[in-house]
Amino acid sequence: MIREFFSRRPQAGADRRRAVAGRAPLRAAARSVVVALLLLGAAGARAETPALGFAASLARLWQEHPEVQQAEAALRAAGYDKSAAWAGFLPYAQLDMARSEDGDEQFARVVLPLWRGGLNFASLDVAEAGRLAAAADLQRTRLRLGLRLADAYFNELAAREQALEWRRYLAVLAELQGLIERRAAGGVSPEADVQTVLTRLRQADAEAALNESLRAAAAAQYVALVGSLAEPAGWPPASAQLAAPEIAAALQRDLGQHPEPAYAQAVAAREAASARRSRAQLSPEVSLRHTEPFGDEADISEPVTQIVLQYQTDNGLRAYQGYRAGQQRQAAAEAAIAAARRDVTAALLAARADYEAARAQLAYQGAAVSASDAVVASALRQFEAGRKTWIEVLNAQREAHENRLQQVRQRQRLWQANARLALQGLFWERLLREDTTAAAADTATSTTDAAPTTPPAATGETTP
Repeated sequence: MIREFFSRRPQAGADRRRAVAGRAPLRAAARSVVVALLLLGAAGARAETPALGFAASLARLWQEHPEVQQAEAALRAAGYDKSAAWAGFLPYAQLDMARSEDGDEQFARVVLPLWRGGLNFASLDVAEAGRLAAAADLQRTRLRLGLRLADAYFNELAAREQALEWRRYLAVLAELQGLIERRAAGGVSPEADVQTVLTRLRQADAEAALNESLRAAAAAQYVALVGSLAEPAGWPPASAQLAAPEIAAALQRDLGQHPEPAYAQAVAAREAASARRSRAQLSPEVSLRHTEPFGDEADISEPVTQIVLQYQTDNGLRAYQGYRAGQQRQAAAEAAIAAARRDVTAALLAARADYEAARAQLAYQGAAVSASDAVVASALRQFEAGRKTWIEVLNAQREAHENRLQQVRQRQRLWQANARLALQGLFWERLLREDTTAAAADTATSTTDAAPTTPPAATGETTP
């Protein structure tokens, strides 16, 4: 506890300073009541709000988010499209009815396609490529949502921890304000000292209010992602950090397995198949056709079975232009594959650099926090002994507070980079089983195999 040890004679204006000192206990009591009410309200809210770990939040996100459900529905629809493409190989029936002055003509035809220039196979390839694109898009949707969750989850955690640091710092400033006001009332300190500490206190109030607004924004983003009122449970266990072999495996993985290049490859395959389908439409159609008259025609016409060669002249220009357009779209899709590979490589390298830098900085910042705490303790002792001024104590307190805030930011950066590495490196199962290892995090080390982990639903399944 900081003690008053100066005992000078009161100077001019002592009455006014005594009045200020008399109001100080009232202001301190009012601030204590407000802080107590806020803490009680926050405690009640936390008691009613479920807390989810990062793995539980990710599992809920990948199961219940509307964008995931939309991608799953598109994947199921693509399966129906592939089933419909097989209909081009099956026989079909036609019913022709014509009326004229000579009477009615009615025929039933059964047609079996024999050759269509490869149109049926190209349509089947288009449907299969569309299914692969839908499956890759589902994985791409999960990846993008997971990256958004990593930002929102750890942003809220960091803002919540920084709010605790701000409350501690405000309590220290309030105690120091009371000391300076008592010294000013006793004529030991000038009025400027009171204004100085009051300025620091109001600046801290403003920064704490800004932190609360950032925390509210991060909480809103997190709730929007998980779909229900919840809050992050806490920082993941130390075992959730990727080991060096896992990071190396993520950087060496075949980029064709990544959702972004996989989606681009599926789109390129679909465009190539669409171009083949347009080219096939330039060819005539050969079919086996059986015609059966009925009604009035049954008495004058005989059933007939024919090999029919059929061609529509309007197919020529339309199919040719469609083929040329398909070639250009295929070239664009192949360029998108190269761009996706570059983007994924850059994202992995940036995440690794952030991860390694954050680990080093967090270790250094821990040492800085310990050193600043020691400086504060020394400054208090020297202040009590009369060898340091209160402004030096105030500066030491602020430096210690800033070091603690920086430590929280480095921890936030570390876990966000770790999540980005795991998501971009396709160690998705590693993230989903994170909460199950939390109990043994303090005593167990990570034994996860560094082999590539197949992401959920990589073959088109819809369950994460």
